[in-house]
Amino acid sequence: MPALPSRNTDESRLTLLGYGSYALLGWSSVILASLIGSIESAFDKTDADIGVILLFAAAFYGIAGLGGGFLTERIGSRNVLLAAFLFLTICMVGQGTINVWLLFAAFVALTSLGSGAIDAGFGALFLEAFADRRSVALNHLHLFYGVGALISPALIGVLISVGAPWRLIYLITAVMALTGALAISRLHVRKPALPTTAEETAEVITPTERSLVPFFWLAAAMMLYEAQVSGITIWIVRFLEDHGVGWATSALTAYWVGVSLSRLTASRILGFASAATTCLALLVLSSIAYLIAILSPTIAVTVVMLVIGGYLCGPIYPLILSIGGDMYPHRLSRLSGGMTMAATFGVLLCPPLIGFLADTQGIRFGLIGAALVGIPSAVAIAMAVRVSPAVALTGD
Repeated sequence: MPALPSRNTDESRLTLLGYGSYALLGWSSVILASLIGSIESAFDKTDADIGVILLFAAAFYGIAGLGGGFLTERIGSRNVLLAAFLFLTICMVGQGTINVWLLFAAFVALTSLGSGAIDAGFGALFLEAFADRRSVALNHLHLFYGVGALISPALIGVLISVGAPWRLIYLITAVMALTGALAISRLHVRKPALPTTAEETAEVITPTERSLVPFFWLAAAMMLYEAQVSGITIWIVRFLEDHGVGWATSALTAYWVGVSLSRLTASRILGFASAATTCLALLVLSSIAYLIAILSPTIAVTVVMLVIGGYLCGPIYPLILSIGGDMYPHRLSRLSGGMTMAATFGVLLCPPLIGFLADTQGIRFGLIGAALVGIPSAVAIAMAVRVSPAVALTGD
């Protein structure tokens, strides 16, 4: 990894803190899913009750990402991240101690406010710090989200199997979040000098950056990409359950292995073309891989194609952020927050739609639709590049 620019002090600390923070985000993102049986039993609730919480949590995640981006430009990334980690700590303590369902559910949903702000905050920091190789740096950052999400269920399973109370998981996570807050409090990020006059603002913010048209196309691409990924990952186990739970869960694990491998080897696969061209090609190719996986009558072929699909889609989210960073180099915090919000819309829209289609047309039909969503996402990338002179489909 390259050294960060001098305007961000304690470069290695920022890098390690970003990795650790994203691992924490990945860890905390699957706690509810890993403890759902224990929680429903403790509060005498159903899957529908958990579903309502997840809906609010997803909405809060996007709101925090967008709002955190605007706040960062006004009070600085360090202050926003510190508040987010402290808020996350409080929410985790609440979930680990409160016995009243409504309060517990509120803390679960509100946790996403802290998580969303941390996600967008570090996304913006890495966009600025690694301006010369944003795609690779962001892929490495997102790799650690997957590491946290991969480790969390296994460790939680071990703790529960040896008799540990399920609330202990939340308290352990609270300690992690508090540790992050302490680390953030010691991180010194030099706040860029802001223009003080209209003339200075005009010099810094170019006419190209004032146009929101490329941003909306990028946001559409991000929303459609996340709709595709969330739809497939949430419903693929249900789709494959006739082959046995072992095959179905192995297929989902194989998909995430592919995602992690692609982000780990991002530096080897992202240097052959521009970020926009690479992103467009990966969207199309991953959609083809998903279609083959869904249409294949052989489970082994499905698993292999899910690995390939995961490998192809892994770099896409960071690539979209990287393209946006080239388009809006002086609006990185708002860009990161806006992309987080767009991704949230995708997560909110696609899985419920697939559920509806599963009841009316069959789950295969819904998953085919999710796979095809990658094509309009690629079109949106091409349109964003077309209306923005800051990036191109060809060149470096």
